[in-house]
Amino acid sequence: MKVTGIEWDAHNRAHFAERGRCSKDEVEDVIRARCNGSRASLPALTSNGEMRRQLFGRACSGRFLVVVVAAKGAGLIRPITCWPLEGHHLAGYLAWQRTVKR
Repeated sequence: MKVTGIEWDAHNRAHFAERGRCSKDEVEDVIRARCNGSRASLPALTSNGEMRRQLFGRACSGRFLVVVVAAKGAGLIRPITCWPLEGHHLAGYLAWQRTVKR
């Protein structure tokens, strides 16, 4: 998935601030795979008729996160929510990451 832009507005900024689980910078780190050259993605999910994806990755802060995004077309991504990647999901991501050629 090529990302050309990230859509932030008052609604999703408020959601992330209210939840306090992940910062805007951490979310963008995972979406753009900034400090960690790879991120995993689950196939599209449908929520309220909108196609969404779960991105698994590591922020520059070192935190492993799951970021749910909606693709808005032409590479524009809208962050929906985020939470820490933990337990067997983290183990699965780390196992996958060891197989990725860089």
